[in-house]
Amino acid sequence: GYDDYVDVIVNGQEPTIAFNVDVAARPALPVFTQSEENKAWWAFHAQQQTRLYKMRVQEAFLTDYPDHADNSYVVLQRAYEKAKQQYLKAQADFIANTPFYWAKSLAQFQSSFFPKLNDHPRLQAYAAHQAFWAGKPTADTLLINTPLYTEAMLAYLDYYFNPDMGFGAEEQTEGLMACIDQIMQQFGGHEATKTFALKYLQMGFKEIGNETLLQYIDQTYAASQCSDDAALQNRLKGYETLQPGVTAPNITFSTVGGAAQQLRDYSNTQVVLAFWASWCPHCMEEMPQLNQWAAAHPDIRVVAISLDTDSSAFQQALPALPNMTHTCDFKGWETAAANSYYIAATPTLFLLGPQNTIIGKYSGFKAMRTAFNKLITNDNP
Repeated sequence: GYDDYVDVIVNGQEPTIAFNVDVAARPALPVFTQSEENKAWWAFHAQQQTRLYKMRVQEAFLTDYPDHADNSYVVLQRAYEKAKQQYLKAQADFIANTPFYWAKSLAQFQSSFFPKLNDHPRLQAYAAHQAFWAGKPTADTLLINTPLYTEAMLAYLDYYFNPDMGFGAEEQTEGLMACIDQIMQQFGGHEATKTFALKYLQMGFKEIGNETLLQYIDQTYAASQCSDDAALQNRLKGYETLQPGVTAPNITFSTVGGAAQQLRDYSNTQVVLAFWASWCPHCMEEMPQLNQWAAAHPDIRVVAISLDTDSSAFQQALPALPNMTHTCDFKGWETAAANSYYIAATPTLFLLGPQNTIIGKYSGFKAMRTAFNKLITNDNP
């Protein structure tokens, strides 16, 4: 509801905006006393939400009712179809006739999708996903940096992050790549909106540490641009340098409680390089899983390279991770190994074969484990 916050349109033209909150309404609604654009938007929005609430109740009945020939079902279905047409007409009329730019934009991005009620929920979700961008103005430069654009992209991508959909890791990755392609196509109508979408996607997948999709975005869409973005150029160089099949860069490191070693010392066995840090929440979720996996695979050397700068925090994390070879020089992102492997996010894992040949780069333990299991399956058909 709107008990905790109220979205307010500030258009830069109205000198005064004032409202009260109707707490008797469910959910509570703002009632604007000053601001013509907010009055127009909230009156329309409240009306549409009331219509939508009634239709969702009707949808539940129509979906569960077993006898579609029963008169009660037929009558309610007609009422539902009539309500849907009224909702859509009110939406179209408001968008066409409101003199207010921001209210119109909100209406364009907050439209609802009405599924085929007899379809399976997964088919309904798929249909809604396919129709997601209909009517949304994605080449409007005034909407750059607004929640209308950012929340729309997140909602579109969320289809493949939804655990209820049951997507496997590969299916999710392929689906997200298709989403990225669609977003870039949708926002490609203007160079400014295209650039905004590209940077937002890069930032998002970098923040969640999904190296696979960040690489896809960089190489598919960013590499062709003339950019002086040093971080991007560094990532692109890393993609080129660290391709599967090439020999991994040799690194020298001092193990905790041990002497200096080199990666080439492990050239006769498989190696997992794990770049992590104790301050990284995602790392602290995944490193214990990697530790258990390492215990079950004693023939594989797991080298954990920490990007910590705090010695105390690093030492406190080690007792829970005894099945790895640990190293840390407390230089953070400037750690020599991180530079050699072009690390842009944690956790990042590399799986190396004999002679330190790169098998793959992964943004988490599960992706690495999946690749390892496939490798074992292919070696033992």
